[in-house]
Amino acid sequence: MGPKRREKWRCRACRSGNSSQTDTELASPQLEAINEKLAKLDTFIVTVESLSQVILGLKPEIGTVKAIVQEVQSSVNTLSQKYDCLAADCDAREAVVTDLSSKVRALEVQVSEQSLAIQELQCELNDAQQYSRSANLDIHGVPCTPNEDLTNTVSDLAAKLEIISFNATQVVAAHRLPVRSDRLAPILVRFASIAMRDEWLAARGKLRHLIQTDKLPQIYFSENLTKANRELFWMTRHRAKEASYNFVWVKNGRIYIRKKEGDRCVRIVTASDLSLIN
Repeated sequence: MGPKRREKWRCRACRSGNSSQTDTELASPQLEAINEKLAKLDTFIVTVESLSQVILGLKPEIGTVKAIVQEVQSSVNTLSQKYDCLAADCDAREAVVTDLSSKVRALEVQVSEQSLAIQELQCELNDAQQYSRSANLDIHGVPCTPNEDLTNTVSDLAAKLEIISFNATQVVAAHRLPVRSDRLAPILVRFASIAMRDEWLAARGKLRHLIQTDKLPQIYFSENLTKANRELFWMTRHRAKEASYNFVWVKNGRIYIRKKEGDRCVRIVTASDLSLIN
């Protein structure tokens, strides 16, 4: 390009006649956007640097926390081992307890069976003892006299009761039963037969008349009961009185109750039967 031509040459923007305004209008928004991004970047850098300082400041504390966490982890591991040992020990003890519980249940069943067997044996023994007393009679209310002959006393009483079939040879034994010192001891008479004992019991109805006319003491007869039956009889009388039962009696060693005339009688065999009295 020659000198003259260079003097006349203009760039494309100058030739367009409005190049300065156009470039400025296009550049301004872009610059603002760039500046805004740069400002945000500067702010971010400042924030990152601040966080870095904070993190660097926390580093010793993080180390301490890490050490504490490791120590806690170690403690947890130790406790876990101890727990495993305890769990194993508990399992072993539970197995022992289970075994013992089974043995206890078996023993309870055995004891219960033996208790029932003992009760049955006691009932059988009591029945046998009561049967052996079938020919016995208790006579209450006869005053004691010095050097008394109880066989003669029984014979005199038989005469007053008009028991014709009786004679002194039918008295196998006669003696007073031991009692407290403040009570009159009853006379236990053992007859040669149950039939004779029953005749004396049948003559009880004459006693009231004799007491009134011959001025006899308050004499009464009763069957000779075993200790168990005697205690059961007194418990039955007490419970019957509470429940307003009118009749409680013994026949052939067996205890019966009846609330009133016309009611059926109920036999009391054991203390558990007292619950029937209501």
